[in-house]
Amino acid sequence: MIWVQALPFVALQYYEGDDAEAIKIFLVCSFCLWLILNIAFFCTIDLDLLGTFVGTITAAQYTVKLFQKGTDDLQKFDAVFTTRSSFTKAIHAEIKEWVRLNIDRWRLEAPEWFDVEQIPDEFLPVEVYEAEGGDRRKRRRSSLSMREMAGLGLGGDGGNGIVSNQ
Repeated sequence: MIWVQALPFVALQYYEGDDAEAIKIFLVCSFCLWLILNIAFFCTIDLDLLGTFVGTITAAQYTVKLFQKGTDDLQKFDAVFTTRSSFTKAIHAEIKEWVRLNIDRWRLEAPEWFDVEQIPDEFLPVEVYEAEGGDRRKRRRSSLSMREMAGLGLGGDGGNGIVSNQ
């Protein structure tokens, strides 16, 4: 943010037009407005959260942290099954074990947040995988891909998008 505020003044030093003074006034006014708004912003926020503005943690690290520090199944489920699977690659074995230990209870209790469709096949125990119909493409009948809606799905065309009239 500081570079963005400083570089227009540096560029102005190399500007040779007639309206350089007007541009300088505009830049000074813009800088002052930016400064006032930043001061107002930092005066109105919860200063305990100041550390959340800057960090070096990646999305994958954050997702793993959410799962490992989750206090209930909802938090853990949300952390790993509503984000990219690649984010949790480092803890796939841990997730698979957690699912194995809890899926029977989830299926019995049927909490509002639980949807077996959101769990990738590789995380399901074999017996649950087979009970749910096997391959995820067979399990998920409630949604269609754009290819299927356009008539380019795997049905009859070999997945190549070419439909023959034979």
